[in-house]
Amino acid sequence: MFVWIIVMLIAVAVIGMVYIRNANDDPKVWHIDPEGTAWTGEPNNFKVSPEGDDKVHKSPVFEMSAAELMTNFQKMALEQPDTVLLGERDGFATFVQRTKLMQYPDYISVKAVDVEGGSALFINSRSRFGYSDGGLNKKRILSWLKKL
Repeated sequence: MFVWIIVMLIAVAVIGMVYIRNANDDPKVWHIDPEGTAWTGEPNNFKVSPEGDDKVHKSPVFEMSAAELMTNFQKMALEQPDTVLLGERDGFATFVQRTKLMQYPDYISVKAVDVEGGSALFINSRSRFGYSDGGLNKKRILSWLKKL
């Protein structure tokens, strides 16, 4: 009986891993304009906006046009490991980056806008699976902002 329980637990774990690795990244669900989305408050979500507040990180101002900033961001994002472009339209883009071991997908939607002194970013980075990501989305986005 004990062996069967162990076998069943292993089977469930393997099925879960296969599902996560092969989960469909549906652009209709995940490619959303980050300017129009509210912060969820969940620990697996990190937001950046030109205004910022006590919940949302304030975007730095970049001394370039919004179009140049989006081009630079897209180039930088696609140079990151395990990152692909999910979609691009209406001035915003969504990237998928998967974790190394388990291949959990995180969705990063980005939009550059012109502001006084240059341009700034709206970013919504969120995990698909799990309630907490151990701060990975925040760490990633702060790192990416420094690379710009």
